[in-house]
Amino acid sequence: MVAETWGTVDEVSRKPSLRDWLSTAVEAQQGRSLLWAPIALTFGIWGYFGLAREPSWIVLGPLAAAAALLFWMSRSRPVLVLVALVVVGFVFAKAKVDFVAAPALRGTTPPLLLTGTVEDHSPSGPGRQVIILGVDAIENMAPAALPRRLRLTGSLKQGRPTIGARIAVTA
Repeated sequence: MVAETWGTVDEVSRKPSLRDWLSTAVEAQQGRSLLWAPIALTFGIWGYFGLAREPSWIVLGPLAAAAALLFWMSRSRPVLVLVALVVVGFVFAKAKVDFVAAPALRGTTPPLLLTGTVEDHSPSGPGRQVIILGVDAIENMAPAALPRRLRLTGSLKQGRPTIGARIAVTA
């Protein structure tokens, strides 16, 4: 027989609070912060892409500083490390988007003469193809405003260009 101590009715019938549950869950994860790091980064990235507008670096600079401060304060608090990683994921997403950004054609344009090099092509449906064109020039567009690549969709009736071929297209 095992001897137990009996609690009062209030202690036995009391439901654990959210704070009790959260502290128990955090204690159970001690030493596993590294395993939660990719998830925290993912939440930060999702947060960035869930925004309605593109944030500026003026806002993200203080966020990056806050992440550094959270890392510094988190010596014995693994939850702060995860919060800092969420912020880092948000800032990394912004940095990646700015790094790969290229000028884009906005809206409808009149037919323009495009010249460039075929980088890739693939079928996109019956009788259709997609051509990735490395742009050299676009009629009436300054070189600084040129996109690096264009994705053109067209008919296979014009033929399939070879990769590396230089072509001129009115699109």
